[in-house]
Amino acid sequence: MSENMTQCIREALEEYKNFNSALPEQIIVYRDGVSDSQRRALLAMEVPQILSALEGVNLKVGLMVVVVNKRISTRLMAQLSGGWSNAPQGTVVDTSITSKTGYDFFLVSQKVTQGSITPTHYHVIYDTIKSKAEEIQMLTYKLCYMYFNWTGGIKVPAPCMFAHKLAYLVGDRGSKRLEPPMPHSYLTNTLKTLYYL
Repeated sequence: MSENMTQCIREALEEYKNFNSALPEQIIVYRDGVSDSQRRALLAMEVPQILSALEGVNLKVGLMVVVVNKRISTRLMAQLSGGWSNAPQGTVVDTSITSKTGYDFFLVSQKVTQGSITPTHYHVIYDTIKSKAEEIQMLTYKLCYMYFNWTGGIKVPAPCMFAHKLAYLVGDRGSKRLEPPMPHSYLTNTLKTLYYL
């Protein structure tokens, strides 16, 4: 769990405003790396920090926090043409095998060529946006196709993969007791690129 989420969100909002000349109307946070047992702690620790950051800039927007679980044992199969096969890409299951309390869903966003498909399990743990379930499911599915390094769908939404890459880059340098990598100022100040890809 992060203890400096407030500062991170404030800095992100400043960058967003500098780039777009306005603040966002809605914010959706996809949070990966949280086990089932840590969801309550996330709700008690990080969500208030995000809300504090929004209050700090007098921003009244809808906020949704979605926990992404990709390491699960659930498998989804479909009965197609008289036989069983992997569920097709885009399959969403939001009833029967989901939680009876709260809102969660399973999504198959990628295709596998061998073995059985493992969907990704999404839990909406905080929501003031109140959009329709189909809208958040479709957004999540489309974000799985926004990853620059792969032409097809990936298992998690692209923002999660970008965060993984950046965390690995910083963590790898930290484990060798090196300073975090600092990009050339042209990349961060002029181009504003995702240099770590």
